[in-house]
Amino acid sequence: MTKSNKLTSIQVMRGLAVVLVLFFHATENLVAKGLNGLVLNSGQAGVDIFFIISGFIIFYSARNKFGLVGMTDFLKGRIQRIVPNYWFYTLSFAILLIIFPDKFERSVFDFGHLLHSLFFIHMIDNLPPLVSLGWTLNYEVYFYLIFLFSILLSTRYRLGFVLFMIFSIFILANNIGLNLFYRNDVVFEFILGAILYLYYSKVYREDFKISEISFYMLILVVAYFIGNVNIESRFLNLGVPSFIIMMLSLHVDFISKLGWMLEKIGEGSYSIYLSHAISMPFVIKLLLLFGVGFYLSMLLSIIFCLIVGLCAYQVFEKRFLDFSWWKIKTTS
Repeated sequence: MTKSNKLTSIQVMRGLAVVLVLFFHATENLVAKGLNGLVLNSGQAGVDIFFIISGFIIFYSARNKFGLVGMTDFLKGRIQRIVPNYWFYTLSFAILLIIFPDKFERSVFDFGHLLHSLFFIHMIDNLPPLVSLGWTLNYEVYFYLIFLFSILLSTRYRLGFVLFMIFSIFILANNIGLNLFYRNDVVFEFILGAILYLYYSKVYREDFKISEISFYMLILVVAYFIGNVNIESRFLNLGVPSFIIMMLSLHVDFISKLGWMLEKIGEGSYSIYLSHAISMPFVIKLLLLFGVGFYLSMLLSIIFCLIVGLCAYQVFEKRFLDFSWWKIKTTS
């Protein structure tokens, strides 16, 4: 891999991250349904990889943005990136809850809950968003808002400003008992992403390479470590190992078919991540109806969610929900 705007390794790691999340949610759901099997707890690290990638991408993409114009451009870009897709799935899920209220075991429609979810506002009682995995997007937006004001500063001061703000709010929240949202050390994983960007832009050497097969073996070792070592701090248990994996991934040339597949999955990872909140419960109920066992159900549900998510990426994210596509089509 050469230092380029494409950053293939970042896309590959997006693909790996969403596959890990699918493994965790599939095994968690199946065990909750009473099937005998192991929950792949290390799959939770997929979310932490996403947070680190987000920190990296934000600092990387905003490196040439300055002042009020830069703030406006940054905010517009973030809104276009996350809001249409998220609103589509949140509103779709809300409609399903209204039409089929008895089909969802852990969700009940509430208009106030819907509004909190749509505008990325955490609930006072720490209830997750309507689409439960939207809790990660609440932290994304929290990070965006802090970073937004750093654009008024020179790039050399941005990391310091963001770190100071996140750390100050974290300490204050823990001292005066603010909402649990502000007391979660997962917010520091965005800082790890910023550090990764500094490593890439200042320290990275193209002549240092790691073989692709060695990298995959290392991931298995780290996954085993995460699954068997219980550290209370998510930042230490999942964030730091994920950061190490992310840093090493920059030195891998992903040339195998597996690397290509992960890169393609990474391109549609946002749609896969959001859509599986609806597609996974559906396919698992269907598989259990036919008496399919734990491991085959796990595999089939993951494949199904990948297919649905990639189709959603091509149809909705790249077309219907892409404002630039509409603009081109309406003016041609």
